[in-house]
Amino acid sequence: MKLDNVSVLIAEPGEPIRAAMLAMLKQQGINACRGVHDLKRLRAAVKEHPYDLIVAADDIDPEIFRFLRSIRMNDAGPNPFTVITVMVDQTNARSLKRAMICGADDILLKPVVPRKVVERAKYIAYNRLRHLRRQKTTSGRSANSLACTQGHLWSRCSTRSATRWRARRSRFQRCSMR
Repeated sequence: MKLDNVSVLIAEPGEPIRAAMLAMLKQQGINACRGVHDLKRLRAAVKEHPYDLIVAADDIDPEIFRFLRSIRMNDAGPNPFTVITVMVDQTNARSLKRAMICGADDILLKPVVPRKVVERAKYIAYNRLRHLRRQKTTSGRSANSLACTQGHLWSRCSTRSATRWRARRSRFQRCSMR
């Protein structure tokens, strides 16, 4: 499976861990990967590019969960359907709860082996491609060929699902981040 169209953003304050994850992702063929070490750079990176996968550590900033929630609410960045994985210290129950509330798709318990992040990126790429192959676009072309011409594996949501997302948005905004 070709992974050169998958884009991954790693938000980890520790340089050795971040460097190991980026090196392993690049070794597996994921060329569009980037690492940041603070929330300010994470916000800038999300605004400039629609990443397929964001892997964020819970200890990067106290406000990380609010920011991840804002991605889900389509307030930060172009794609509210970005797959978000949060790395949480297994002894911190509060961070684990906040990671579940913020809308993260996956939670990895620290210490995280970089191989797990690579496996998750492969899994996402495989499932998105499989999903795109099943869909048909309104123009009659398969969604797989459309994704190949656009150069990325994430698909924009249909008008119907976007309308449903906006309708649910007000309900999700009432959930408080504790």
